[in-house]
Amino acid sequence: MANVEFVADAIRNELNADNVFDAVIRVQSHLVSYFSACKALFDAGSITLNMVYDLDLTPRQQDFGQKIFWKQLAARRHRLTRGTSRIGRRSTASRNGGIQRSIGCQQWQFRPGMAHQIKSKETK
Repeated sequence: MANVEFVADAIRNELNADNVFDAVIRVQSHLVSYFSACKALFDAGSITLNMVYDLDLTPRQQDFGQKIFWKQLAARRHRLTRGTSRIGRRSTASRNGGIQRSIGCQQWQFRPGMAHQIKSKETK
């Protein structure tokens, strides 16, 4: 995310430059960097989802542009909402259809479309 912001700021600075002709040349190169940084951010997101939801995809399949990625994610989401997934040793089906997982003294809840932290007491 920092790369995206850095390059966007560089483009913004070039657009405010005095010499427009030099700025145009530099902006072209910054745009390539910007699109590369955005692609890297999306790739990191797809890799993270692969790891969090244990999709078992190959590196080539871990891309938002791949249909197999979305099929595996939808299938995994369906398993999570039904409470039949095996996430960790202490997984339990919750009342709202999500999966709760205890990690140390923290407890995380995975629901369709979001994962957020639940405040809980330390597990014994």
